[in-house]
Amino acid sequence: MMVTRAPARTRLLRAADRLLFTRGVQATPVDDLLREAETSAATLYAQFGSKDGLLAEALEGRLANWQAVWDAHIAEASDDTSRLLAIFDALLAYRDGERVSARWCAFLATASEISNPPKPVRTVLDADSALLRKRLLHLSRPLAGDRAAELADAVELMYSGVLASFLRGDPADPISVGRRSAEALAASYRS
Repeated sequence: MMVTRAPARTRLLRAADRLLFTRGVQATPVDDLLREAETSAATLYAQFGSKDGLLAEALEGRLANWQAVWDAHIAEASDDTSRLLAIFDALLAYRDGERVSARWCAFLATASEISNPPKPVRTVLDADSALLRKRLLHLSRPLAGDRAAELADAVELMYSGVLASFLRGDPADPISVGRRSAEALAASYRS
């Protein structure tokens, strides 16, 4: 029986996902990506134009996967507080699933490594930030009314702190700590 290899484009995206978000974007040379994907530089440049183009598409894939997981958790939530806190439930599912191989957050890691990202990368980073901001604001409105922006800001800060905690390794279960903190905060807005 002959095993069919994935197309070179798919192999490059998988290699990017595995290497760029675990080792780091700048710490991963193109040669390592090519070796991992078992393809040539000509193929990478024909498919993506550059390492930055590959990075942008890898981030786009991450964003689509993350949004689908978050969407599912929001849809499963039974009340306004659960819908707001679904970001933490989705993060747990996302990290526990086969979808993630990053040390912490591919978007924050990329933004921290590249101070002035090229336009395709900046576009995806901005889309991730916009999704987070817009959705948290929308989900905060039923709980906080006119103070929704204040609640959304606080939940976003807690979520970002959870992501950063993966680098530190402390607390041991940052998602649960972040969720409990956000739940207590959300309760204060209902009072």
